[in-house]
Order: sequence, then structure tokens, then C-alpha cells
Amino acid sequence: MTQKEKILKLSDAYKAIDNARNILRKLDALADQSASGESINLVQVVECTHGLRKEVDRILIGFVESQMQPDSTQNCEG
Repeated sequence: MTQKEKILKLSDAYKAIDNARNILRKLDALADQSASGESINLVQVVECTHGLRKEVDRILIGFVESQMQPDSTQNCEG
């Protein structure tokens, strides 16, 4: 894996981390609403938690792929 490819994979992980932070802020606001006795939209909670799962997967994939070793069977000729 080239340095550029490694950086791109880590960039994907950083984007997913930012997305996860935004989702967590939304969930925090929903939890505050619920704790104060307000009615919350459970569909929104489901969508947020599902989105958070996707971002966690993207984070893991970005880190793992950025650590992959170059394929030793490839060379400059082929």
C-alpha cells in the first residue's frame, strides 16, 4: 500500500469519526429531551443508532486498511 493510499484510508476514518460525533450529539439531545419528560421520536433514535453503527464500521475499516502491508507479489513490471 502506498503512503497516499494509507492517508486516504485514514482520511476515511477521520470523516467517519466526525460523522459519529455529530450522531452522538443528536442522541445526547434526544436523551436530554427524554430525561426532561418530553416525547421523542423513536424512529429518529433508531436511525441515529443505525447510522452510528455504520460509522463505527467505517472507522474500523479505515484503521485496518491503513495498516495493511503492501502485496509482495506485485512489482513494478506487472
